[in-house]
Amino acid sequence: MTWQPTVQVIELAVNPTFSTHWLIPNLREFNKLNPDIIVNIHSLANIGDFLNREYDAAIMREDFYSPWSGVEYLFEEEILPVCSRCLLAEPERKLAVNELLNEFPLLHQSTRIKGWQEWFALSDVSSPLVNKGPRFDLLSMLIAAVRSNLGVALLPRFAIQHDLDSGDMVIPCDVPMRTGNRFIMTWREEKSESEHLQIFRNWLLSKSVVSAA
Repeated sequence: MTWQPTVQVIELAVNPTFSTHWLIPNLREFNKLNPDIIVNIHSLANIGDFLNREYDAAIMREDFYSPWSGVEYLFEEEILPVCSRCLLAEPERKLAVNELLNEFPLLHQSTRIKGWQEWFALSDVSSPLVNKGPRFDLLSMLIAAVRSNLGVALLPRFAIQHDLDSGDMVIPCDVPMRTGNRFIMTWREEKSESEHLQIFRNWLLSKSVVSAA
């Protein structure tokens, strides 16, 4: 009879944006390193998600309600201007802030409509042009617009790190902006000594989006 290792399961509730754009794309690495741990991912969209399901841990924004006391700070969200590599004649050359404003369409996320205004203010640039350009409701729509060469957008680094690493997206102006949105991992008190949860937490902290924060 072949011996089978015991499989440990983590029931993890995750902010949908973070799970879709960062955690799931990186999860294969964790699975290869830890084949005896299964991570089940659930969407964490509102307080009711905590009350109606039995989760072991959660990854979410710090301002989201959590009934648990165990907390690990992960990172503060950082947004930066990005565009498709195809949009630039010289992808390796960094642009001046005014060049970006005058030469490229600015794409906006409807839920962060003052994003460009705040970003240009970091360089003391004020112009009605910063408010022009199409708007997109969802982050996934905005990312698709950038990939389709529609213009330049302010995007969270964690959401497009793979695109940056592959060279499909580039940073035309290297002026990152922190949003104040802090992401945390939190867990049930009775799971504090869980070995497999600690393994997952340590892996998460070792990744660049967290360790660089």
